[in-house]
Amino acid sequence: MNGRYKSKLVGMMLLAWGIAPVFAEEPPCTRTEFQIPHYQKACEQGQKSALREALRFVKDVTKARRAAGEKNYRLACDECHTTRAPDYQTKPDAVERANEFYRLLGR
Repeated sequence: MNGRYKSKLVGMMLLAWGIAPVFAEEPPCTRTEFQIPHYQKACEQGQKSALREALRFVKDVTKARRAAGEKNYRLACDECHTTRAPDYQTKPDAVERANEFYRLLGR
């Protein structure tokens, strides 16, 4: 039995025992106040959704800036944040920068 079938079998067994739904729940975001609607919406869906939205945002901004001629540009977390997980404290100009990036992306 190869690895793919073993993982499917284990998944089916977990579902049958009722354990899988416990693991499926996402913890809520730690942040409760938002000034950027995209992140508020993502956090309402759960912490992993918010992380995916943030990573998608970083990838899209990087791609747009490179297409505009900045070949080595890479949006880094520390451009807007002073700390990382679990609280992701923002810099004073973070909201302005994020809104600028959203305008760049046409969102």
